Amino acid sequence: MLSTRRIDTRFWKDDFTADLMPMEKYLYSYLITNPRGTGCGIYWLDINSAASELGIEVELISKMLSYFQSCRKLIYTEETDEILLLDWYRYNKVEFDSGNEKLINDELRVVKNQVLLRELFRILKEENGVHETLLKGMFKDIQAV
Repeated sequence: MLSTRRIDTRFWKDDFTADLMPMEKYLYSYLITNPRGTGCGIYWLDINSAASELGIEVELISKMLSYFQSCRKLIYTEETDEILLLDWYRYNKVEFDSGNEKLINDELRVVKNQVLLRELFRILKEENGVHETLLKGMFKDIQAV
C-alpha cells in the first residue's frame, strides 16, 4: 500500500478523462489515488467503503465500474472484490528495478484472481517493456503466469 500518490497532470488531458462526467472523473481519480492502492495496480476494493468515502451510492459506483470496464480502463471482479487499473502505470511512476521487485512480488502474492495477474503480466511485458528478468522476479512463485 502506497501512502502518497502523485497524479500525472496528463491525467486531466487524457481523451478518456476529458470526456467523463464530473462524478465519473471523481470516481476514476479516486480509484487511482485511494489508500488501498498498491504499487502493482491490483488491489482489494470495498465498494461500500468507497461509497462512504465518496458520498456516492453503491449502485452508482457499480454502474460506473461497469462502464469503466467496458471502456477497457479496469477489470473488476466481484468474486474477490479486486480491481486492476489497466492504465495504472500510465499515471503512476513506478521504477522497474530490483528494489521494487520484492515489493511488487509481495503485493502479487495476496492477489486472489488469476485473470488479473495474467493481465498485469501482459501489460508490464507488452505495454511497458519491463525486462523479462525483472518480470520473473516480480512474478516469482505466482502460479497464474
